[in-house]
Amino acid sequence: TGDVDRLAALAADPHRHDRMLSVSGGDAGALSEIHACVDLVGKTAPTEKNLCYLAQLAHPREYLEKRNGSIPAGLPAVWARLGQPARAEALARGIPDPQRRAWALTALTRPITATGAVEQVGDLDHALRAARGITDPSRRERAMAALISPLARDGRLALAEKIARGMTTPPLRAAQLAGLAWTLIAVGETEQAQRVVLDAEQIARDIATRQWPSRTRAVLVRALAIAGDADHAERIAQGIKHPDWRPKALATVAAALAAAGEVERAEQLSHTIADPEQQMKVLAA
Repeated sequence: TGDVDRLAALAADPHRHDRMLSVSGGDAGALSEIHACVDLVGKTAPTEKNLCYLAQLAHPREYLEKRNGSIPAGLPAVWARLGQPARAEALARGIPDPQRRAWALTALTRPITATGAVEQVGDLDHALRAARGITDPSRRERAMAALISPLARDGRLALAEKIARGMTTPPLRAAQLAGLAWTLIAVGETEQAQRVVLDAEQIARDIATRQWPSRTRAVLVRALAIAGDADHAERIAQGIKHPDWRPKALATVAAALAAAGEVERAEQLSHTIADPEQQMKVLAA
């Protein structure tokens, strides 16, 4: 009982919370202590004193959650970019909303290049747990999708591919597989990238045109072009009708052709691009 008394007093101390915030840059530690104390009390008999403990802890928990509730999910990544990864992660872990916390932690797993060096700041395992803990299926799927590329960059290729193939709708599955292929190429896994992008294209071809979003096809075009399959990429790009995505997709193919030494074909394709900005990018490359 004495231990619980001391723990509850420490966990509920607002001045201590402020000191912890000053040192760590976030309220995750304070919230963890409160949750640990609540769990400890919950494992004992439901006495009047235990109810007092829970009431004692309820207010600071509510206050801390409210204090962190309006923190933008992108703010921790800014601290990481400023060279303070510990503060960034403490701030991200203190966000009470599961989806926003998952997004914030996911952002910390992306490469930080402000200093010229690529590094991974966030804890991928913690981000995975946060994403899997989201109860709404569609929000959980979006959070999991955001982790595919970071996992692939971290060398967890099988898990990244498993998540991509687990997307519930064919357009999303095709888009995530195509995006994964792009990341695989970037990390030197060309053979796996070719297999994945071919699967993505097959899924996309099985989708009726009216159900195949232009953005999904544009992602496929990019992955195919990077994989060196410019012919397939161009056919898909030519089939895009959306006024924003079509020129971007065609520009991607033209740039890939130019990089492969097919300058004349790239120039011919660039003249079919309706967007002057995208056309100039290709011609200037």
